Amino acid sequence: MINWVPKRRQAAVRAAGNKVKAMKFGSMASRKKPIGGFTLVELLVVIVLLGILTTLAVPSFNQYQATQSVRNAASDLVFAMSFARSEAVKRNTDVTVSANSTWDGGWVVKAGTLTLREFASHSGVTIKAKPDVNAITYKGTGRATAGATFDITPLAEGVTAQCIRISGSGKPNNRTGACSG
Repeated sequence: MINWVPKRRQAAVRAAGNKVKAMKFGSMASRKKPIGGFTLVELLVVIVLLGILTTLAVPSFNQYQATQSVRNAASDLVFAMSFARSEAVKRNTDVTVSANSTWDGGWVVKAGTLTLREFASHSGVTIKAKPDVNAITYKGTGRATAGATFDITPLAEGVTAQCIRISGSGKPNNRTGACSG
């Protein structure tokens, strides 16, 4: 007979005709519990898969960063030209966008001697103006004194350049691809 069940309970189990089975509990030490966690093989498989995914993702991420550098530089230059144009009309005076030594080094928007806005250089790109000008001046009418073309070229391979054209009307136009002619 089962020793650990109280005698009254044993009688009830017998009276029920063994329909109710008494549960047998062993000591806690003898019970087998599944151990949580990962095996070494599972951990190594996950590490190998992460390594493979990383090797596939890094080149794409580098190209994405280079593309964004070109777009950011183009966007900032277009914004600077549009800002200078609107400030020239608003103030009815000449406003100049000039390079900090070169266009690669950033640029500044000035109304006379008053600095309205400064733009930092962008890493990973080269900016060349054609003709080789260091400044674009907007008159109080919003027209540029001279047109120019800015070629924003990435230093990384496989990334598309941006072309910004400043027309005689002063409006900057941005398009994808290197400037032609």
